[in-house]
Amino acid sequence: MKISILIAAYRAGPFLRTALASVAKQTHEDWELVVVEDGSHDETEAIVHKFGFARPTRSIRYENNGSNRGVAATRNRLIALAQGDAVAFLDADDWWTADHLAGGVRELASGAELVATGVHCFDLETGRGLGDVHPPAALLTDPIETLFAESVIVTCSSVLLSRGLIARTGEFDLNFSVGEDRDYWLRAALVDARFGIAPGLTCNYAKHARSAMAHTQLVSAQAVQFYEKYLHVALVSPASRRRLLSHHLVNQGRLFRRDYPRESVQQLWRAWRLAPFSLRVMAHLAFSSGIAVLRASPPTRATPSSGTRSGFSRPPGGEATPAPLSICIPAYNSERYLAATLDSIRAQAHTHWELVVVEDGTHDQTEQIVARFAQQGPQPVRFHRHPQNLGLPATRNAAISLARGKWIVLMDHDDLWTPDHLASLLACAQEHPTANLLHGGSVLFDSDSGRELEVRAPSPAHVHDFPLSLFLGGYCIQPSSVMFRKSLWTLVGGFDPAFRYADDWEMWMRCAQAGATFAFTGRNTCLYRKHASALSTHAAPMALACALIFDKAAGWESIPLRLRRQHAAEGWVSAGRLVLRQDPHTARTYFSRARRYRVTPRILAYSAVALGLGLFHARCPSPAVPTKTKPQPPVTSRD
Repeated sequence: MKISILIAAYRAGPFLRTALASVAKQTHEDWELVVVEDGSHDETEAIVHKFGFARPTRSIRYENNGSNRGVAATRNRLIALAQGDAVAFLDADDWWTADHLAGGVRELASGAELVATGVHCFDLETGRGLGDVHPPAALLTDPIETLFAESVIVTCSSVLLSRGLIARTGEFDLNFSVGEDRDYWLRAALVDARFGIAPGLTCNYAKHARSAMAHTQLVSAQAVQFYEKYLHVALVSPASRRRLLSHHLVNQGRLFRRDYPRESVQQLWRAWRLAPFSLRVMAHLAFSSGIAVLRASPPTRATPSSGTRSGFSRPPGGEATPAPLSICIPAYNSERYLAATLDSIRAQAHTHWELVVVEDGTHDQTEQIVARFAQQGPQPVRFHRHPQNLGLPATRNAAISLARGKWIVLMDHDDLWTPDHLASLLACAQEHPTANLLHGGSVLFDSDSGRELEVRAPSPAHVHDFPLSLFLGGYCIQPSSVMFRKSLWTLVGGFDPAFRYADDWEMWMRCAQAGATFAFTGRNTCLYRKHASALSTHAAPMALACALIFDKAAGWESIPLRLRRQHAAEGWVSAGRLVLRQDPHTARTYFSRARRYRVTPRILAYSAVALGLGLFHARCPSPAVPTKTKPQPPVTSRD
């Protein structure tokens, strides 16, 4: 049985040699190795190349995502590249004993589809043992209830999966930046996976002493998301579902209490509605409510802080009430354009606003630029930095979650506004009191020359045909032209982190499906900076994003069924065509998805071509020397 060993690497240079050395020592010798680096550029590639050159008879492949897409997306890419009968995950900082694969293969051969092994946990910095974890026997008899109640499989590195189970379970959920593996194991159980437990402690799992504390809020948020996702799973008792979601909402409320007492009350209120007779929930709710009341008065002035905490700026005796408008800016390598963007905000005729800037894992002059801006005026300014790059949608969500206004005004770090932008949005809100998403038109200009390129704004026909015009793409809305109620963002769940491309269009589509009322100001008050090479290297992932958007909108009853099916099918065909030559297996999957909506001679022809290319690649595999995918620039813009 051939095993595909899959390593997701991010800044893995200091640890990867140990992981690869444990691969080389495996007693089960029928394996291939695939390493995908998630946008970092350290010595990982050189290490993999050296490992491959020393083993010329092995299939060893390397690829770089080009930009940081997160561990779930990287695992999905690894699965797409795998050619073995089963896969074994190995995180770059973990390592195996020599009999790890052999034990897993024996369980797979006996009929198991998902095999978990025992895990020895150790401190990565000191090497000190932190304890052993054995998969419980209940995983074999009642895997759904066991996996729902607790994360009993502590690391992906302890798991082997059969190809058949992967085909039934699908991809890792991109909405999870941590805990994506636990979600996958539960989904596997829900499709009747046969679980197995290999004997012994064959996986050594590295724990980082500092990372756990740095990501406590993120882990808590993902736990809440996990239990919200499975709140209505009938195979788990209702009492367990409500109790566990309430428990994690309380944990999140406790973490929010010191810095965000209002958000703490909101989460604890939700917990109380799930467990109204819990004394623990009531006590935490009362405590957070008291803190929120005490902090209702505005804070005194402080300078923006460094690191991952938020900074505040407000003059002594500042505004008595929160600004109704919260301007939210996601920043990534933004020092070149940010000062001009902030100047256009300062020039607004309407001055009652607050500003929230979230830097997405970079460390340039952004914080200093924001600090100088905060000293120049009376408006509140807040700054926050992610410790690592999480992507544009997640950064927008982080900024909005910190906002205190009832209206959210989006602004990208390299765009500009005319001085009447905010005033025109507020006038439109008064004219359309039921609207909860308002926007202006946008003038696109060349970033290098400043030359005006085109105007993007809905025509009267597009306004008349809404929401069909939004679905078909004619109703153009640039993010920096938009103002919406924060309650709408809460209702639809925010921007979807799974979409690194077209995340704004996907958000507008969900808002429209949720019944939001859109209003156009009729004025072109947003100046949208167009970068020359913004899309030329991203055609394939953009096409995939569009296909997924049409997929999600397949049940939108306001759109004629014929158009929904036609555009969903064409979206998957376009995505498949762009990867057909390099990755026929993935292209075949995309064409298969297209056939769910329409079966035409063209789609059948593409499916046949993908099948033929896949068979050719299988019979004529590429050389064992690791290959390199040309890195792409990070996805930081919205073009």
